Amino acid sequence: MRATGSRRGWRSRILTGLLAVAVVTPGTTVVKADAAEAQGGCDALGVFQDVMGLASIIPGVGSAAALFGSLAGISDRWLCNGENPIQTMMKIAYIQAQLVFDEKMLENFGNQVDEQVGVLNDRTAYPTNLSSEDQISYVNQLQGISGRLGEIEQTGRILSHEALPGMAALASLKLSVLTMAIDSELHRPSNWRFMHSTRLREAQESLDYLAELEAKLVTASDQRFVLTDENLGTTCGTATCTTKRRVYVTDRQTGARLYDSGVLWLGGVSPNPSQQGAYNAALITAALRVMAAKSEFRAIYLTDEYQEVKTGLRAQLASPAPKLFQLRGSPCGGNQYLILQSITWDFLTVTGAAGPVEDSGLLLSGDVAYAQSHDASQFKPIEFGSALMYQVRGASGLMVTVGGGSQAGNFLKLYGNRDYAERNENSQFRTYVNSNDELILQPKDSDLTVGMSNGQHTNSKLMLDGDLTAAISDPTMRFRYRCYPS
Repeated sequence: MRATGSRRGWRSRILTGLLAVAVVTPGTTVVKADAAEAQGGCDALGVFQDVMGLASIIPGVGSAAALFGSLAGISDRWLCNGENPIQTMMKIAYIQAQLVFDEKMLENFGNQVDEQVGVLNDRTAYPTNLSSEDQISYVNQLQGISGRLGEIEQTGRILSHEALPGMAALASLKLSVLTMAIDSELHRPSNWRFMHSTRLREAQESLDYLAELEAKLVTASDQRFVLTDENLGTTCGTATCTTKRRVYVTDRQTGARLYDSGVLWLGGVSPNPSQQGAYNAALITAALRVMAAKSEFRAIYLTDEYQEVKTGLRAQLASPAPKLFQLRGSPCGGNQYLILQSITWDFLTVTGAAGPVEDSGLLLSGDVAYAQSHDASQFKPIEFGSALMYQVRGASGLMVTVGGGSQAGNFLKLYGNRDYAERNENSQFRTYVNSNDELILQPKDSDLTVGMSNGQHTNSKLMLDGDLTAAISDPTMRFRYRCYPS
């Protein structure tokens, strides 16, 4: 499907209005989205049927129906990892809808956009079961496509007003691909934050470019439709003079006259009575016809879909800076362990009180040097669906879990092996990173987060406390971390 000439055929119209939905909420990472797992795993076929049903009520998406299979592989991993399937496939539908362009796109930008869409649309570039390395590479490629589209967009600002539909489509595609990259970034908080700042810059640049082309549209409409009040000559008799005038509106592009008053006589007496009232009315009619012609001409380009693109771009600028990033992979390298610390000056570390043995409670004890010499203070993050499991270092292979289940006040301890953790969501933790690279841990089956029973003091136990909102502002519910060996 990548290298066929037919792809231009289904680019028969522009569907950029969906950007208003696709990019209004680009940073909503902190969302519970476990419906897929509640339904018992992956059911891509059923989800695609739901989306295709949706496509039937979105004008024009049906003409690109073949595209709904082209990026299916991208969604498979998301569905398997516990994302809400309808939410995920809606994202895919929005992205694919952007791949429908107007006929001017190829004329204005040549094969440049076509080539980038080809890269995006090449299923072989995106394996369905992505390793962490593949996932990072995938995000990098999406960023590259979005960046290249942004470069192409810069050439559009020097084009005529006829480039407006193509530029709107390009802005929509660029921001949609970037949104896709943001949503797909699971491992690198710094890159995720960088893309959010890029999102704001790219949205503003797109709005600026569109404004420049809109100004050219106004100039073109002013120059195209012209009111002419023509003097056809004056004849003077003994007592009076009679002037012949003609008022008309011309479309300079086609040469057609949109309005013509015919010859009007001003002044004089019978048999050529004055037509002053008709002349005044003709001037008003002509002026109104010019205004209507300009409005109709501009409406060809400033469609509802076009306005929705601008609404979406403005929504990007107005959206708040995201506070949390949900980490899906280990923040450390493959051969490193995680050391969790309090965020006070003495950097107390989390450790198993009785060592790396079953039922050993987790508490704050010792500094970094202590943690580096004790297995019970070092944890291996293991990616599992939309969460991470934390396995203590050493031969025991025990996992961090919330003893007694994920209820407020229950303490964390080392318990069970990996098989146990995969079957119990109180051993699986959504792991969030804030702007200071501090971690917040939340059991997958709870809205509560991990805090400290006695503040950031020695022997303070780890327990379930407040929700995410509380954790954002409470230092006793956040942890710094180190990777060891560094």
